[in-house]
Amino acid sequence: MSITSELPIVSPRVPPTSSSLVEKRARPAAVTHGGRSAVILVVDDDEGIREVLSSFLKLEGFRVLTAPQGVDALRTLAQQPVSLVVSDVDMPIMDGLTLLDELRRRHPEVVTLMSTGDDRAQTVVEAMKRGAFDYVV
Repeated sequence: MSITSELPIVSPRVPPTSSSLVEKRARPAAVTHGGRSAVILVVDDDEGIREVLSSFLKLEGFRVLTAPQGVDALRTLAQQPVSLVVSDVDMPIMDGLTLLDELRRRHPEVVTLMSTGDDRAQTVVEAMKRGAFDYVV
């Protein structure tokens, strides 16, 4: 048997139509936590990061709120319960570790995930000691 006879026959590619260019993804059902719609609060002073993370989480079926600063996050939490807070560490006015302390004090039931570009072990250890559920670099 020759090598060429083992190769599959491939038909020429038909150019895609405009409707097939965009993948049509089924929207998942709303994610629930404790019998209610899971709400995630994304806190980051970088608008681009807030928007990308928020868009991704919405595509996954979560309700998402955003806040540009720690103080804004605390105001939001006073009005709207959330299941998870994803917070940057390096923010002006109130940094993420201070926000984490306030969350533990005011809203101990809220799971907190810290994120940052800072990969220093000291910062990671400090966030975990203060009660962060996890830390993403």
